[in-house]
Amino acid sequence: MDVIARSILYALHDAYEQRRDVLFIGLLNGPPKPPVALYVWRLPAYARSEFSVGELIREALSGVKVGGFEAEEAKALQIFQLVKRTHQLYLLDETGKSYKSFDFTGKKAFLLGDHIGIPRQLLDAVISILDGVISLGPKPYLTSHCIAFLNELMDRSLHQS
Repeated sequence: MDVIARSILYALHDAYEQRRDVLFIGLLNGPPKPPVALYVWRLPAYARSEFSVGELIREALSGVKVGGFEAEEAKALQIFQLVKRTHQLYLLDETGKSYKSFDFTGKKAFLLGDHIGIPRQLLDAVISILDGVISLGPKPYLTSHCIAFLNELMDRSLHQS
């Protein structure tokens, strides 16, 4: 759960304030009842640590109403198809096209794995609806670091246009 908590923090915060244009969708495949989709769009002001975000995740997964968090049984392909209605969807992978030649303007969504990787069955199902595969380089990085770097690149493209 620490990977998800850290990723949520990196996705929803920049250096100064909470991002208002982000929806974090985590697909949780671990016990006790996988798969679960965790949607996070807002963090309470006190939630600035992995521990506090982890507690919020735990509450949401147990069915407690938590502002800015929602959990439901995951139907991964349906989730990605919904995302595709409004955003371009890209897989982040070391073998993809370099981010240096990627246009970060517009509505983008990124599919990232954790240290275990994206389940092969899910990857096979979603590959046909992807808009492309991009890479941050030949080395694998922590998911949270990738999110922070992607946010930085998207912020730069906003300020340049």
